[in-house]
Amino acid sequence: MKICGAILDLLEEAYHEPQTIAANNVQELASVIPNIPKMVKAFSEQLTDAEISSCTLQYHLGMALTLHLQQQHASPTPESHQADFDNAVQSIRDWLNATLEQPQEHPFNHSTVISMAGNPIAPTWEYLHSAFSILECLQATALFLAGQAKASRTKSKSKVKNPFTLPADQRMGIQKLVEQIEERIHDSSRMMKENLNASGILGGMIDVIFGRSADNDDSTGGVVHGDVQGEGKGGEIPTSLGEQLEKLLDAETVAEQFCSEVRQSWEDALDGVLSVRVKRYE
Repeated sequence: MKICGAILDLLEEAYHEPQTIAANNVQELASVIPNIPKMVKAFSEQLTDAEISSCTLQYHLGMALTLHLQQQHASPTPESHQADFDNAVQSIRDWLNATLEQPQEHPFNHSTVISMAGNPIAPTWEYLHSAFSILECLQATALFLAGQAKASRTKSKSKVKNPFTLPADQRMGIQKLVEQIEERIHDSSRMMKENLNASGILGGMIDVIFGRSADNDDSTGGVVHGDVQGEGKGGEIPTSLGEQLEKLLDAETVAEQFCSEVRQSWEDALDGVLSVRVKRYE
């Protein structure tokens, strides 16, 4: 959504060049931000769960940010807006805590993974979409905290402290949550990458192509996508079709090459998640 992009742009500007922000731009954005929940509800069927969650956090960040900037430009009465600022900050904390408290095996909203022998070995598009969306939200939160820290160190012309500025202990508490969630995402992706490169995985993927059943102790067990498992489901090939595939010329070689390329693509995707780091601001 465009408005979420505008909030991110304003977060950047508020940290790097707060003195260049025009009062009318802040006022215009402040008048639109309260409509985000209604817009998200109206377009909920067209948005993924990760996008809805991201817009929710952007809304709270936008509320807190515009209140802070409006104080600099328009000097609203602190008492009439303090509750709004406090509620926005608490909602940011709640969002971070809820994200952190999601079960370890499902670290992202409604995410699914591809599993073998009970171990997650590869990400689905939803896993990647959720991971990158959360990392983007963490970066936006880090920018907000950096802007707040910078504002607390900067003396205003009026020499009156902006009441919509977080104290250091609250900033540190939120920053810690950001770091914990980032670590959880990377740990999950790193674990999946290790499972993907474990012994027997490539052979297990080939077995799936040919519909070979897991009837011995050395079998990797077959592939499960999400919570679906069984013959002809969850990525498995019916045995009858697998037998026909095995009769094709060089079928085993072709299957091995194909599975190797698929595994490499999964590994590249996980490397992409691991390469994204939330920037720390001084």
